[in-house]
Amino acid sequence: MAHTSKSIETEQHRSHTHLFTIIMAIVMAAAVIALVALTLLKAGSAFAWMTIAIPTVLALIFWILDKTNLTPATVGILAAVIAIACALRAIRIPVQGIQFTSWLVILVGFALGPHAGFLAGALIPLISNFYLGQGSWTAWQMLAWGLIGACAGWISLTRLARNRWFTGLFGLLSGWIFGFFMNLESFLYMLGTQKTGLWQVILLGLPFDTLSGVVTGVLLILTIPWATDLIHRTATRIS
Repeated sequence: MAHTSKSIETEQHRSHTHLFTIIMAIVMAAAVIALVALTLLKAGSAFAWMTIAIPTVLALIFWILDKTNLTPATVGILAAVIAIACALRAIRIPVQGIQFTSWLVILVGFALGPHAGFLAGALIPLISNFYLGQGSWTAWQMLAWGLIGACAGWISLTRLARNRWFTGLFGLLSGWIFGFFMNLESFLYMLGTQKTGLWQVILLGLPFDTLSGVVTGVLLILTIPWATDLIHRTATRIS
């Protein structure tokens, strides 16, 4: 009888998690659509977007924390990864386009799921930019890396998360995804001052976005699946 009750409780928890994940996906999709609409309609400015977006993303973060049962182990690992990522972002790399944040965010998503992946992706730029400099770009970075972390978490629900070559491809795509958001930010920022089209901005940033994706993809190929297994073992030992 106790076993049956526990099974029902587990099934209800899974159903709740899947429903929450679907809602989160819808919110993220709506945010992306809103960004594209703002860009195409040339409505508002980058600073106005930041004023709206940062509270919205923070509200989504608090909602995730309230609705998901994050274990102390998950919170501890998130804090450690965020600290490492912030430290790496503070290191000035002379080659534009090389960064390690996407790699760490994807690892968190693969190992701990979409909620943790989104939290890591959204909090890293928010915290590190207090040192690097806050600006209109902060909201875009939060949403871009949050989306990448969430997507990695959704992929982790399939067997593809342990395929080195697929994860490498996803790493390459993450460079273009992040670059797309930042190109939108640059395009909106330049509205009214320069007559530069969106596609021109995207093409100018494409080499750097590709380099970022290649670096992330190579790191994932080298570290999957042992890195995610390490995170799982660490979480198990802490709990």
